[in-house]
Amino acid sequence: YSLGGETLEATSLSHTDERGGFVTLMVEPPALPDEAAVAPRELVFVLDTSGSMGGAPMRASKRFMDSALRGLRPSDYFRIIPFANTARSFSDSAMRATPENLRAGRRFVGGLDAGGGTEIDNAIRTAFATQQPANTTRIVVFLSDGYIGDEAQVLRTINQQIGDARVFAFGVGSSVNRYLLDAMAKEGRGYARYVPVGADPNEVAETLAADLKSPLLTDISIDWGDLDVSDVVPARIPDLFAGQGLRVYARHDGASETARITLTGFVRGRSAEMPVDLV
Repeated sequence: YSLGGETLEATSLSHTDERGGFVTLMVEPPALPDEAAVAPRELVFVLDTSGSMGGAPMRASKRFMDSALRGLRPSDYFRIIPFANTARSFSDSAMRATPENLRAGRRFVGGLDAGGGTEIDNAIRTAFATQQPANTTRIVVFLSDGYIGDEAQVLRTINQQIGDARVFAFGVGSSVNRYLLDAMAKEGRGYARYVPVGADPNEVAETLAADLKSPLLTDISIDWGDLDVSDVVPARIPDLFAGQGLRVYARHDGASETARITLTGFVRGRSAEMPVDLV
């Protein structure tokens, strides 16, 4: 289906039987989001350039980077961190998304080659080490085939370093480590996307770049009102981006057939809330 609303919309579905109550909260962004409602971003691209990324995976990653950089707004910032045996940076701090800086970033990515091992731990620390520009949403994007050892240590480092950042993963290659990339995205209230077998990696890369373009509602929480809920999924609610609906599922005790749920979050750093009646 296609989004057709002019404003952010939310509704619910509920069902009660002998097992108790079940509720689904659905949030949909507008078809054409108001640019004034889109939060400025700091995009931190962590790009795997190890030997296993040679060929098609590297070409897909470069295509993603080109699409993502071209999609940045003047209010955005960006950093680029390629890593293999070691991590290095395009810049020492976040750079404003000016036309000149974006051209330089695209040239930098275009000159990258694949080779060496995969030492991601230092790359993760580098991604979170610099000061985040004020009033931005930090989005860390990992582009990798996931040929990385000691997944538990990688996830511990992200947990220790992440702060308020969001983490997304773009999996490329013929045998992606989905366990690791899914877990990285889950830890960071983001999501992972992959190039399916037989799919056009360029098309997938451009779709993922578009998915990250417009954060509309961040730091989302839910006041369930009179509902005594349990088993809420997802436990950590991701941000709402343009073009990406949000679904939250929960069980409740079934004692109330009517209730008011309140969705809260931030729009460009300002607190906002939306009441949703249980139906």
